[in-house]
Amino acid sequence: MMVEMIDVDAAILQHGLLGVDQLINIIKIVSLLSSIGILLLSLDYYNKQNILDYEYPILILIATLGMLLLVSSKDLITFYLAIEIISLTSYILATIKRNGQYSTEAGIKYFLLGAVSSGILLFGSSLLYALTGETTFQGLATFM
Repeated sequence: MMVEMIDVDAAILQHGLLGVDQLINIIKIVSLLSSIGILLLSLDYYNKQNILDYEYPILILIATLGMLLLVSSKDLITFYLAIEIISLTSYILATIKRNGQYSTEAGIKYFLLGAVSSGILLFGSSLLYALTGETTFQGLATFM
């Protein structure tokens, strides 16, 4: 009995969730280089502030993953999920100084603003889907 291997990348690309082309690859490289630069530039600050959190580089990498998904998204659903990955890690990064008063305040304000804007984005996406019956950007462009 032979087991058939499924190419996950081809399956995702085939269903129109993500896309790959030359411009997307260039933007992904710029995003990766920017994230590496952020990590290198912030090492000095975190050493001076005595913040020794191992979560910081992991959160930056998760936010970078969200950026890479956002660039590749070709559907409203993947677009929303990528924005949520970026925003959730940003909420945590805003409050990474646990003992700082301004850090906690910034995190709460950012979370509330993000919740409201996420709701508005989902409401607008649902209206677009109700109007067109499509969630892909290509389908929406064809309808418009």
